[in-house]
Amino acid sequence: TALLYQDDAVIGLHQMGVAKSFQGKGVAKSLMHALIVQCQQQGSEYLVLQASQAGKSLYESLGFKVQFGIKNYRREG
Repeated sequence: TALLYQDDAVIGLHQMGVAKSFQGKGVAKSLMHALIVQCQQQGSEYLVLQASQAGKSLYESLGFKVQFGIKNYRREG
C-alpha cells in the first residue's frame, strides 16, 4: 500500500508498506516502479518520501538520496 499526495510539481509518497507475508519477494520494488511511472505521467518534477530504516536500501537502489533525518517524539505517561 502507498499514499501519494501532489502539491504542484512535487509528489510526496507516504505510508509505503508491504504485508510481512510478501516482504522479500520483490513486491515493494514492483510497486515503487509503478508509482514512479504514475508520478511521471502526472507531470511531477519531484518525488519525495519519508522512509523508515527498513525501506532505505530499496529506495537507495531506485536512486533516492537521504536529505535529512526526522526524529519522532512521543509523550510518556
